[in-house]
Amino acid sequence: MRLFLLASVAFTVSAGAAGAAPIWTVSSAATAAYAELFADNGTVVRQVSLGGDIDPRGIAVVGNTGYVSGMIAGTTNLTSGVIRPFNVTTGAVSKDVATSPLFGALAFDGAGFWAADNGGLNKAFHTSFSGVKDATITLSKCDAN
Repeated sequence: MRLFLLASVAFTVSAGAAGAAPIWTVSSAATAAYAELFADNGTVVRQVSLGGDIDPRGIAVVGNTGYVSGMIAGTTNLTSGVIRPFNVTTGAVSKDVATSPLFGALAFDGAGFWAADNGGLNKAFHTSFSGVKDATITLSKCDAN
């Protein structure tokens, strides 16, 4: 699974059946954030509401669960955020997992996530599904965020 950032929209590409490459994106709408699944031809396959209380930053999909990093909407606190899991089939949203600092892009590495710092610390963090950080690296060639 690979994670890419394009403009301010994060998306994840993962291999699917018959070589298809589904693409998940996250976005904030005026009233609610959402995740969208696109087919490799650009057609929207599914849209999942993430609620009106999250400003999403990144997404990683592991099996049947999507994980969205984000800031609680209406806040400006870069020292904390959430990861919001959701079922990619039903759209059911699970309980948020708190993060510190605010995470940006997410990438699944088979054991947990590598999360880009979105709080201005020039770091990347390895974190478990429960939000526990177990490794931190400094990105010496990175500007803040």
